[in-house]
Amino acid sequence: MSSFSGKSILVTGAASGIGLAVARHCADRGAARLILIDRDPIPADFAHEAITGDVRDEALWDGLDLAGLDHAVANAGVAGAGTIADLSLEAWRHILSINLDGAFLTLRAAMRA
Repeated sequence: MSSFSGKSILVTGAASGIGLAVARHCADRGAARLILIDRDPIPADFAHEAITGDVRDEALWDGLDLAGLDHAVANAGVAGAGTIADLSLEAWRHILSINLDGAFLTLRAAMRA
């Protein structure tokens, strides 16, 4: 069993699903600082910093103090519904902006820290 004792960890998409499971896993293994981000409220009483925000928002990342960050999990993402033939360009761009731009901004902020 791995230990995150004393580590500072950022997890996006942490309000549910895989992101919430990752956050719980890190908390159970001793993370000293958990920074959890999601556009939905985060139901995690173990979060040291629960931030409601959009990972696509560059201002969100510019305003965070990630000094001393050890790990980052860029988990936030959405899926499209239907086939490509039925998907609008607007819906496609929405999916990509969260899944790609959001991951880019997350990792850029984490690497700068």
